[in-house]
Amino acid sequence: ICIPFVFLYSKKNTFDRSIGELSYPVYLLHQLIFKILTNGPLAGKNHELITIACLCVTVFFAFLLVRFIEIPIDKIRQKMLK
Repeated sequence: ICIPFVFLYSKKNTFDRSIGELSYPVYLLHQLIFKILTNGPLAGKNHELITIACLCVTVFFAFLLVRFIEIPIDKIRQKMLK
Protein backbone atom coordinates (compact mmCIF):
# COMPACT_ATOMS: atom_id res chain seq x y z
CA ILE A 1 0.00 0.00 0.00
CA CYS A 2 2.87 2.39 0.81
CA ILE A 3 4.93 1.80 -2.35
CA PRO A 4 3.13 4.41 -4.53
CA PHE A 5 3.65 7.05 -1.86
CA VAL A 6 7.30 6.14 -1.43
CA PHE A 7 7.72 6.43 -5.20
CA LEU A 8 6.06 9.86 -5.24
CA TYR A 9 8.34 10.98 -2.44
CA SER A 10 11.58 9.69 -3.96
CA LYS A 11 11.08 10.09 -7.73
CA LYS A 12 12.88 13.45 -7.84
CA ASN A 13 15.67 12.44 -5.46
CA THR A 14 18.90 12.63 -7.51
CA PHE A 15 20.96 10.59 -5.03
CA ASP A 16 18.41 7.79 -5.15
CA ARG A 17 18.39 7.88 -8.94
CA SER A 18 22.20 7.73 -9.05
CA ILE A 19 22.24 4.68 -6.80
CA GLY A 20 19.58 3.08 -8.98
CA GLU A 21 21.62 3.72 -12.14
CA LEU A 22 24.63 2.03 -10.56
CA SER A 23 22.75 -1.09 -9.47
CA TYR A 24 22.87 -3.00 -12.76
CA PRO A 25 26.53 -2.20 -13.57
CA VAL A 26 27.45 -3.27 -10.01
CA TYR A 27 25.53 -6.50 -10.61
CA LEU A 28 27.45 -7.08 -13.85
CA LEU A 29 30.89 -6.22 -12.50
CA HIS A 30 31.06 -7.45 -8.92
CA GLN A 31 31.78 -11.12 -9.62
CA LEU A 32 34.49 -10.33 -12.17
CA ILE A 33 36.20 -7.83 -9.88
CA PHE A 34 35.93 -10.21 -6.93
CA LYS A 35 37.61 -12.98 -8.96
CA ILE A 36 40.38 -10.63 -10.10
CA LEU A 37 41.06 -9.38 -6.59
CA THR A 38 41.01 -12.81 -4.96
CA ASN A 39 43.41 -14.19 -7.57
CA GLY A 40 45.64 -11.12 -7.43
CA PRO A 41 48.12 -9.75 -4.92
CA LEU A 42 45.46 -9.38 -2.20
CA ALA A 43 44.63 -13.10 -2.21
CA GLY A 44 46.69 -13.95 0.88
CA LYS A 45 45.59 -10.89 2.88
CA ASN A 46 42.63 -10.66 5.23
CA HIS A 47 39.09 -10.95 3.92
CA GLU A 48 38.03 -7.52 5.15
CA LEU A 49 40.63 -5.88 2.92
CA ILE A 50 39.43 -7.86 -0.09
CA THR A 51 35.80 -6.96 0.67
CA ILE A 52 36.52 -3.23 0.99
CA ALA A 53 38.69 -3.25 -2.13
CA CYS A 54 36.02 -5.14 -4.07
CA LEU A 55 33.34 -2.69 -2.98
CA CYS A 56 35.39 0.39 -3.88
CA VAL A 57 36.67 -0.94 -7.21
CA THR A 58 33.23 -2.22 -8.23
CA VAL A 59 31.50 1.09 -7.50
CA PHE A 60 34.27 2.99 -9.29
CA PHE A 61 34.05 0.87 -12.44
CA ALA A 62 30.24 0.89 -12.32
CA PHE A 63 30.37 4.69 -12.24
CA LEU A 64 32.74 4.70 -15.24
CA LEU A 65 30.48 2.27 -17.08
CA VAL A 66 27.46 4.50 -16.55
CA ARG A 67 29.33 7.73 -17.28
CA PHE A 68 31.19 6.72 -20.43
CA ILE A 69 29.03 3.98 -21.95
CA GLU A 70 25.43 4.06 -20.73
CA ILE A 71 24.85 7.83 -20.81
CA PRO A 72 26.38 8.42 -24.29
CA ILE A 73 24.46 5.46 -25.73
CA ASP A 74 21.26 6.76 -24.14
CA LYS A 75 21.86 10.20 -25.68
CA ILE A 76 22.37 8.63 -29.12
CA ARG A 77 19.22 6.56 -28.66
CA GLN A 78 17.22 9.66 -27.68
CA LYS A 79 18.47 11.54 -30.77
CA MET A 80 17.41 8.65 -33.00
CA LEU A 81 13.88 8.77 -31.60
CA LYS A 82 13.41 12.46 -32.46
